[in-house]
Amino acid sequence: MTFYIQKVTATGVGKIPSTVTFEKGLNIICGVSDSGKSGVLKSIYFLMGGDKPFDPQKTGYQQIELIVGTTSGTLSLTRKIGKNSVEVESHLPNIKSGIYDVKRSANNKNPFLEKLWLKLIDINEQPMVIKKQNFDRIHMTWKMLTSLYGPAYT
Repeated sequence: MTFYIQKVTATGVGKIPSTVTFEKGLNIICGVSDSGKSGVLKSIYFLMGGDKPFDPQKTGYQQIELIVGTTSGTLSLTRKIGKNSVEVESHLPNIKSGIYDVKRSANNKNPFLEKLWLKLIDINEQPMVIKKQNFDRIHMTWKMLTSLYGPAYT
């Protein structure tokens, strides 16, 4: 399965929603300095399990929503800044709607967000990768995949 990001929206109480819409294929975000380009990328990464994209006290935005399109349907992910869970509304046959946990822990009651993103690229079981020279193994994460493109937003 392939996917693409259709839309990312930041919302907050008393704020006009800020939305960027994408098309299939290459999308270029350009603008003058301090116009929000990095905020868009950090917001997308936030919905993939990353850290908060900006300070909600400074911007007034408290929540990010990401719409993902596939050939089989769409997926909506919503995460409040400061929360370690994502609300998922799925219109895909192999991904369930509900609350997903961002951080892995022994106390997880919900599905792990990493597994959702890996399912979108047809990886149905979370692979293990070698961590150190002594061959310790850890779960492969989406962050590992995104860092292959450089450290700018990891």
